[in-house]
Amino acid sequence: RVVLLLVKSVTTRTCRSAGTMAPLRWAAPLFFSFLRSTRLLLMLGFLCSSTALFAHSKLDVTSRTASKFVPGVVQRQRSASVAGSSFIGAQGIGGGGGDSGGFSAGVVKDSLRMILGDTDVSVSTFQPRLRPVAVPVAGWKQPAGLTVSGGADATATIATESNIGTSADSSGGPAGGGAVEVEVVGNTIKVDGVTLLENMPSTLRAAASSDLTGVVLGLLDDGPAKAQWDIKLGHLTSKNLLSCARIKRWWMAPQWPDSPSEVPIETQFLVAEVVAGGPYVVMLPLIEGSFRSTLYGTAGREAIQTSPRAVPKADETLLSMRVESGDKSVVASAIPSTLYIAAGYDVYETVERAFKEVSAHLGTFKTRASKPEPPLLRRFGWCTWDAFYSDVEPVGVARGLEELAEGGTPARFLILDDGWQMTASHGAAAREAKKERLKEVLRLREAKKAAVAVKSKVAEKAKVAANFAFSCSKVAEQERAKEAAHKVKDALPHGEEGEEGECANAGSPEEDEYCDVGDPINTSGTTLTGDVVGQVQSTNTDTPAVIKWLSDKAAKFYSNHVEHAAPDKWTVRLWAFLCMYVLKGPFLEFYDTFTDFSKRLTSFEANSKFQTAEKPFSSFVSDLRHRFATLDLIYAWHAMPGYWAGVSLDSTDTAALNPRPHLPTPTQFVKEMEPGVQWDPVMLGGLGAIPNDKASDFYQGIHRYLRESGLDGVKVDAQGAMGTFGEGNGGGPELVRHFTSAMEGSVSDNFGASHCINCMCHSTENMYNYKLTTMARVSDDFYPRDTPSHTYHIAAVAFNSVFMGEIVNADWDMFNSKHDAAGIHAAARAVGGCAVYTSDKPGEHDFDLLRRLVFPDGSVPVALRPGRPTADCLFKDPTGYADPLASTSAPPNVAKPPADPTALKIWNTNRFGYVVAAFNLRGSAWDRRRRSYQTFEEEVSPVTAKITIGDIPAWAPTPAPGSAGVAGVAAAAQFESHFRHTDEVVVDSAADPAAAASAAELTHTLEPQLRRARRTSEGFGADSVAERVVVAYSHVSGDVKLMRASDEISVELGTRDYEISVE
Repeated sequence: RVVLLLVKSVTTRTCRSAGTMAPLRWAAPLFFSFLRSTRLLLMLGFLCSSTALFAHSKLDVTSRTASKFVPGVVQRQRSASVAGSSFIGAQGIGGGGGDSGGFSAGVVKDSLRMILGDTDVSVSTFQPRLRPVAVPVAGWKQPAGLTVSGGADATATIATESNIGTSADSSGGPAGGGAVEVEVVGNTIKVDGVTLLENMPSTLRAAASSDLTGVVLGLLDDGPAKAQWDIKLGHLTSKNLLSCARIKRWWMAPQWPDSPSEVPIETQFLVAEVVAGGPYVVMLPLIEGSFRSTLYGTAGREAIQTSPRAVPKADETLLSMRVESGDKSVVASAIPSTLYIAAGYDVYETVERAFKEVSAHLGTFKTRASKPEPPLLRRFGWCTWDAFYSDVEPVGVARGLEELAEGGTPARFLILDDGWQMTASHGAAAREAKKERLKEVLRLREAKKAAVAVKSKVAEKAKVAANFAFSCSKVAEQERAKEAAHKVKDALPHGEEGEEGECANAGSPEEDEYCDVGDPINTSGTTLTGDVVGQVQSTNTDTPAVIKWLSDKAAKFYSNHVEHAAPDKWTVRLWAFLCMYVLKGPFLEFYDTFTDFSKRLTSFEANSKFQTAEKPFSSFVSDLRHRFATLDLIYAWHAMPGYWAGVSLDSTDTAALNPRPHLPTPTQFVKEMEPGVQWDPVMLGGLGAIPNDKASDFYQGIHRYLRESGLDGVKVDAQGAMGTFGEGNGGGPELVRHFTSAMEGSVSDNFGASHCINCMCHSTENMYNYKLTTMARVSDDFYPRDTPSHTYHIAAVAFNSVFMGEIVNADWDMFNSKHDAAGIHAAARAVGGCAVYTSDKPGEHDFDLLRRLVFPDGSVPVALRPGRPTADCLFKDPTGYADPLASTSAPPNVAKPPADPTALKIWNTNRFGYVVAAFNLRGSAWDRRRRSYQTFEEEVSPVTAKITIGDIPAWAPTPAPGSAGVAGVAAAAQFESHFRHTDEVVVDSAADPAAAASAAELTHTLEPQLRRARRTSEGFGADSVAERVVVAYSHVSGDVKLMRASDEISVELGTRDYEISVE
């Protein structure tokens, strides 16, 4: 076969050199006929040999003594509950597997004990490369070569050749996890015999491979080479669609088009239901070399324009693809890989398989399943961002950590976000000095307040510690008490307290001079709307009255005619022109004075807030570790280009990097998607860009400094905009690939690749280059002040996780525990399989809520995979949003009625079963036309969530051949995946008597039901998933019930309401 492929390659090159492809066209059919014949012979030989090998594999299961129900299961599941939630606990009757393909004999033994209940097992022989499945013994014909014992009504775990490589979440089925054939017939693509795409253009070439279960579409055109291609893929017959498309340079969000033509621009992932109930098709636009592909529909692009044109009826099913390099000088007429199409009856298995195959095909990224788990995943954490934004200081960091520890939810990891680095603005030195003096006033005042507050707290604690020391009779205990008292006193901000609790700098000339100056306004963390800009400018006392008046008028014009206007409107184009050529100076001054977005990095070291000549940054880090014993991991934030506007061109500390000014050149679709890039601070002032050959030195410099200072990892932000600097750098994909590789290499060298959180990274230019790093944010920010954003945030993280969760461990972002939407955010984190961390301001915590998520030692029970919507929710918009311009076939001013009320259900796996959560997310959504979160339904309609066994993919009936009655065993693979993590803290139930009592009570309640379910032959079902039974437990009502496949739990959910069940 290799020889034949080489012959084909040589023939193709020869034909192209000769300027004609005619010989290849008539030779190709003969070539592929011969190749197919050869492959048939090879497959026949492989079948014979594998059958012979299979005869030697045996799994001997023998009956032994009964085992007891494990209380720890109930304890951990109960600890994951949240206020207002309902958990349904089910004990291992069938289930899905985990991520790993191999198991130890001990793990399998424990798993079988869990499943069989009254039957202990011993494993005499086990093939580690085989994935176990649960099959009902009674009424089931045992294949030759297998030995199963343990009772006629038991479910045994066996290894079969047919399930090698089956997905962890698959409902079983044949090899390949239920993959169905994707074939190209002329200009039509068919899936399992059903037409998917028709009328494909002749410029597309389909390529298949034995390594792929799907089809790769490539571009081959005889015309001139181009930097940008728009290709009409053809007419897509599917109507149930889920697309994930970028809404900003940084972020992606889901959309549910009514037709293929409504697929939005910058769509990076697409799922289609070919016919009701499957098969499903996954379309992944690819990156080949310097060319990036995205999908879109004509109506999807027209919907965001000023006057959307109606799409002809014949074109409502038309799907298009854009392929571009981002550099006018990088052109091509042949791009072998632009789109991958895979299909299957289990949508989750199909997505997983598609990413695994694309990973192998492109060779630029690795899937999540092949990477280690991030160390912070099962630790509770705290991030400084929403607590302080870029005004973070050491005193505030210590206060935040101290209060979390005192509340019984100690932080095991800390993210020191933006605000610790040395930066400088574009503006004049005088303006910079003025701003620093203003900030110094703020620091003095905050220090004074902190000193007074801390002193009273310290006095009280020191008194308690002293009394304890006096009452101790043993010398060792007295010494420990004294040490405790000293540690408490260490919490005092050194050098900040005087005799009367006043700031040591009180009355100094510096404060006297500026004592009447108002606190400087810092807009970090604030969306820069026209209203915000106007308010900020009005507070600037140095601005002349005339300029203030003009600024006010300009801000109002921006708010009324630009901020939410269509990208092609004349006011938007006028504003972009004015900002670049008329208002450039005033705008840069505004950005320099009141924001961080025009600042550049001047040094790898920390700024003066975090270090002095006497106390380096490492001293701050070591102090934190000394004072907070539970703090395992400390990460620091930095932007991918260094800081928001890159690296300083003037600093002597960065001169060796040879930074140069570089203006972004966003693509047309990026400008349509986010017109604000045309007056962005970096567009006006340029980026201090690091040359490609210095990228490795740059990241090594930052990370080496952090490692030597005692930090454990980094959060790398602002990645999605790197692709806009592709002009002159070989194109966006090539530039991003180079810098991502350098960044990952440096992280791996200094911290270990799993100690990195990728953020603002939702371009495939970023995601398709994560070979080493294991975690990334999967949504836009948690915005405490943006009320409409919160329900949509839950939808975005869940639907984005369908795709991004195959590449990285999903980070669902921080949240504030004392917030109007805290409950629904906490519920989402409980089922999200994500890191749980807050960004609470000191003094603003809801510990009752946090203690439902976090153990007393700071560890967190986390599900095993990224949380994803259940299959019946994939193609329904849970927000119910109807954009007035979403359908261009209707008059633009006529709003479509909101969609029918529907709940979003999110499912996941834990170590012992499954979890399903239901949410009411109606009322708010992201408006792609107005480019903001909008509330469209003040009185939110209630929704009814129906939770069934079928919500779990492994328990859902599927038309896939051979899958009936076969489901993966959850416990085996989940145990094996979990036991890799040797550093997980084992929770001592004695430390929390209330939790231990609740666990014991729940165990006593559940055990009879579980035993009855295990013993019930109907519960195990002869050979039909429809006869499966699970045990359901509700934490809210305390009810215990048995659920069959035909049963459902109906729950009515009000505004921002949620329901969580564990099965």
